[in-house]
Amino acid sequence: MNKILVVDDKDTLRRGTALTLNKLGYEVMESENEAKAAEAIGKESFDLVITDMLMPPKASMSEDMESGLRVISMVKSAAPNTAVIVMTAHGSIENAVEAMRLGAFDYLKKPFTAKELEVKTSKALEQHRLLEENLRLSAENKYLKTSISEPFTLDNIIGQSDIMKRLLEDINIAARASSTVLIRGESGTGKELVAKAIHYNSLRRDRLLITLNCACFPADLIEDELFGHNKGAFSGATSERMGAFEEADGGTILLDEIGEMPLEMQPRLMRVLEQKEVKRIGENITKNIDVRVLASTNRDLESAIGGGSFRGDLYERLNVISIQLPPLRQRKEDVPLLVEHFIETFNKETGKQLKGISPAALNALMEYNWPRNIRELRNVIERTIIFIDADVIEEQDLRFSRLAPQRDNDTSVASVPVGSSLEDMERELIDKTLNANNWNKRQTARQLGIKHPKTLLDKIKKYELAQSDNR
Repeated sequence: MNKILVVDDKDTLRRGTALTLNKLGYEVMESENEAKAAEAIGKESFDLVITDMLMPPKASMSEDMESGLRVISMVKSAAPNTAVIVMTAHGSIENAVEAMRLGAFDYLKKPFTAKELEVKTSKALEQHRLLEENLRLSAENKYLKTSISEPFTLDNIIGQSDIMKRLLEDINIAARASSTVLIRGESGTGKELVAKAIHYNSLRRDRLLITLNCACFPADLIEDELFGHNKGAFSGATSERMGAFEEADGGTILLDEIGEMPLEMQPRLMRVLEQKEVKRIGENITKNIDVRVLASTNRDLESAIGGGSFRGDLYERLNVISIQLPPLRQRKEDVPLLVEHFIETFNKETGKQLKGISPAALNALMEYNWPRNIRELRNVIERTIIFIDADVIEEQDLRFSRLAPQRDNDTSVASVPVGSSLEDMERELIDKTLNANNWNKRQTARQLGIKHPKTLLDKIKKYELAQSDNR
């Protein structure tokens, strides 16, 4: 709701103006003189100030200009984008010109009608909206220029193994193309990092990269997130909202966890990919968009197609360029490089000056199976550096997650002692599967054969399981 301040020493005119604006749906405050106006402007933010040009001077106020002009100066000093309308009984050109010079949007010549007040108020508030929008876009543009001033190069992706060299070649090819890309890999392998590398090395690098995680929104909300809505489209839609595709126009959109997209939404996404146009909820017209689509998943989409939870035609449309990220256990020769990088990173963040890692500690990291991939390695190094006092990381300093370390030949899922109850085994199995999936409950339920998500939530509550920052 727009907020308006009305300033006039005449009670009848001030209150009548405020009442008219209230009936039009605006929130209105009143001030009877400059001093009260100055107090209100210092405490509150207004979209519009409507002030009388001539009010009796106060001893505390300068008399070098008319009172209305002083109010304009106060407003523009406090909030330059706030619109101002001046009320004047004199209506002289000189008054109007001086008011405009100081930043007033328009003036009302007394006596004025309710319609004149409504029209000029509406126009002034539209100017305020445009100024605020321009300020937002300028800030966004400044952010983009700042973030792009240090280009996201392929050097951000660390690895010298043969499998990583092939991956970097694939990313280079994908960046130069304009087709859709499907990025596949286990949780924690760096799919979003690869998406950024593709975008920031493409011709769209100067435009936005919008990321939307399809697993974060229920079926009844994801349509609004993707396509937006018009005012009044549904209960609670009090203003129009731009969707992710419109926001990314000219740039790139990453549909993270695409395998979790509800089946009923997939035909709409298919139409966007084929026709390159979107339609907001509650809107009858379509809008053309120019968006490159990247999608990522840790699901076996071929199995999902066979099971009927993912459309084959959507898969083919997304899978024009396919990039498969290897799990860390398949490129362990890159572990030393990654460890060196993370030590350097967290030295800077913590202010410490670790010199490196001992051969025994590095060997322990090389032998570990890394079920949660690079994300888990990063967390281990971060935790270790936070707690260590020495200059070099020794094996006993390593702080793995509370899950027992897995070696390459360790294929067990649970590790409860013999003689444990079935409930203990179930608790361990659910806990480990949740962590292996980075607490993706939908995927965990699917892997454990739990048909109803509520059943999994009930078991999480029963066993008092919780996602820890140390996982």
